Order: sequence, then structure tokens, then C-alpha cells
Amino acid sequence: MQSWIRSGEFSVIWRFIGALKDYFIYYAIVGTIVAAFLIYVTIAKIFTTPADLLAFAMAGANAWGLLLITVMLGYGLVEVPRGLWFMASSKWNLRYLEFQAPKRKEVMVDAEAELFEVAREIALASNRVDHDDALRTYVDRLLKICPLASEERIYEDEEEMPEM
Repeated sequence: MQSWIRSGEFSVIWRFIGALKDYFIYYAIVGTIVAAFLIYVTIAKIFTTPADLLAFAMAGANAWGLLLITVMLGYGLVEVPRGLWFMASSKWNLRYLEFQAPKRKEVMVDAEAELFEVAREIALASNRVDHDDALRTYVDRLLKICPLASEERIYEDEEEMPEM
């Protein structure tokens, strides 16, 4: 899902192909590690029967589950009641939101600045790509997605800029 979302492709098919490629790379690495372990176990003859290998896999799965339970239980025993206690207090919620407001404002201002920079780059691309160019369809699609870019005027020279 993450590679689908972070894909920069325009069409669904190319996004799907890119996500499949990322998944293939990930599972190829994991499969190689598992295959190397199985080859090692076969050569070293640690497990003489398939039942021994199955018992080892079950013990590993149980150990992993117990580790996760231990880690999550310690966090959950404290955090869940604390979260419920704080969510019930409107005074604490107000203080928390007042504390979070400046951070959110800063994030919003940064995102707005980034949006204007992207709109400027799209407008610059729109000015540089001719109407009969093959890339024009993508530029028009970007202009449709980001209408702020069509309002943005790009001045190639500083002398063309109007006085403020």
C-alpha cells in the first residue's frame, strides 16, 4: 500500500506495476534469507526429520508472539487507561490542543509554502512546454489538479516583474 501511495505515476496501471515491482523486491529479499536458512539447516543437518524443523518453526513463532505480547502489554496496561482518563477531561484536552496549535500552524505554513513552490514549478513547466509537445498532456493534467499553478505568473527575467 505504501508503494502505491508514494508512486509518482499518473495512471492506475503504472502505479500497480510499480507497487508490484516493490513488493517483488521485498519478498525476493525475504525469500532469499529464508532459503539461505533452509539450505544451512539442510547442510548442517541440525534437524534430522521434518518434524524437528516443524517443531523449531513453532517454537520460533511462539517466542516471537511472547515477545510481542510482553512489549505491547507493558505499553497497553499503562497507556490505555491513561488515554481514557485524559480524554474524559475537557480541561486537559483544551490544554493539549492549545499546546498543539502552534505546531500545527507551523506545519500548515510549511505546507502552504511548499504548495506555492510546486505551483510555481508547474507554471514554469507550463510556460516551457509547447502546446504540440508530447508532455503537454501531463502538464495540462497537473494544471487541472493544481489550479493555483494556472494563476501563477512566471517571470523569466527579474526586469519583467511588476513593481509592488
